[in-house]
Amino acid sequence: VITRINFLLLDNEDTKIIYAAGENGLFKSSDGGMNWQRIFSGKSADEKNVVSLALCREAPKSIFIATSHGIFFSPVNLIAWQKIGGALSDARVNSIIADPVDADTFFIASDKGLFKTKNRFASYEKLHSGFNTESEDSTTDIDSSEEEASTEDVFFRHIAINARDTKQIYAGTSSGVFVSLDGGDVWEKKVFSGLLRRSGDTYLIKRVNDGQIGANSSS
Repeated sequence: VITRINFLLLDNEDTKIIYAAGENGLFKSSDGGMNWQRIFSGKSADEKNVVSLALCREAPKSIFIATSHGIFFSPVNLIAWQKIGGALSDARVNSIIADPVDADTFFIASDKGLFKTKNRFASYEKLHSGFNTESEDSTTDIDSSEEEASTEDVFFRHIAINARDTKQIYAGTSSGVFVSLDGGDVWEKKVFSGLLRRSGDTYLIKRVNDGQIGANSSS
């Protein structure tokens, strides 16, 4: 039985296939949502809590899921789950986003920072570990190559990539929306009128289209 739904994903190659990430696992429907089958359950409560997922479109077509305790992946046509190792093996992962151009590239938002892989998680690099809101001017550029203070970290929640310019990346964080124009190296906080209060959390950024974004938030 599907309980709380955290994320839904439609397979663009077959829109009858829907994936539902829930607090008790990952579910799949092959008939447009009429019937569901659980295809991932995890070994612990944190692993069961699937919060996001992404598909690798090119062969071998694979599915990657973000949980409250690491990332798992499996071929789509033959479900056999494996856990991603390294620094993300025990991370609370909030979001996985596939690059709209490069099928092997993914961005990952977690409690350990923002990561990028160019080879389906065979290896990955940390782009940023978080933002410090106690700097003298929190609206100025924040360069990930500089030493980062840790007085009050602002954690990455969700990511959106401009499909027409993949170097333009938006990040929903616990202190609003940040944007990078160079693929994730330098970030700038953006103030969108009426989006949220200083204490608000941005939980979802919708697809970037022609430079327009939408965001859901809560305090």
